[in-house]
Amino acid sequence: MACPFFLPHHRLDSEAWNPAPRLPLVDAWSGTCCAPPAGPFEPREDVLRELCNMGYARGRCRYFPADAIADAVRFSASENSAGDPRILFVIEKNHVPIQHGEFDSNTAALPLAAQGRAFLDSHARLRAISVR
Repeated sequence: MACPFFLPHHRLDSEAWNPAPRLPLVDAWSGTCCAPPAGPFEPREDVLRELCNMGYARGRCRYFPADAIADAVRFSASENSAGDPRILFVIEKNHVPIQHGEFDSNTAALPLAAQGRAFLDSHARLRAISVR
């Protein structure tokens, strides 16, 4: 479950974790935080790893808005009848789903769009490795 204010940009090196945890976006990502009213910024790598990539940063991240309507975004993958990837999302607050649906990169708003694309990219990379 990634932070709902996290905009992933590039994969992070996963070697910093040994062993690597199961991550919400499959891979660890660098990116920007969209939470501060002053504008987006790029958090330090330790913050990216512990909070942005993991979600549920309320009370742990000084930038997380106290009045935020969501705490985390969760993604999962399946295939449709044609074998194309189908990405589902759940937005959570206090570990309870408050919104869900099928991810559509053409209509999703930021940062959900960026997170969905990162998840899809990571999922495709993982699938390519497993079929080798």
